[in-house]
Amino acid sequence: MQDYLNVKEVLLDRLKMKPETFRLKFTQHQKKTGALWRELVFELRNYLDGWLDGLEVRDFENLKNLMISDQIKRRVAGEVKEHFLHEWGKLVDTLVLAGKIDEYESVRSSRKLHNVRMPERKPLENIKLPSPRKENKSKFVGKSEHQF
Repeated sequence: MQDYLNVKEVLLDRLKMKPETFRLKFTQHQKKTGALWRELVFELRNYLDGWLDGLEVRDFENLKNLMISDQIKRRVAGEVKEHFLHEWGKLVDTLVLAGKIDEYESVRSSRKLHNVRMPERKPLENIKLPSPRKENKSKFVGKSEHQF
């Protein structure tokens, strides 16, 4: 077992696989044709261990945070992920992640309010003024100013 851990450590150092890489491998890995299901279990377990070890998930509470943050990350728009790209894989704490996303969306929505495009105004010389109407004075004959 000790040899396995040493080999694993050396390989990881060489490949420099990040927790996000392990997450992707864990969530997208498929059973190879002709392979045993036990092999798939072994591979998935290694990917999950790499993901959890890389993020230093050591207890059940941290595991729950990781699972919830992963679900939140799957639901946000791509532009949010791009904005936090440099720290996206490390955002595991659900409240920190939610706070950052809320703040980002708040700033984005306030920017949209300030960047409302005003309709294009026409120069005054291009505006046609309505011609004055001829008033029909017969409508108002015999009526006081308050009766119509």
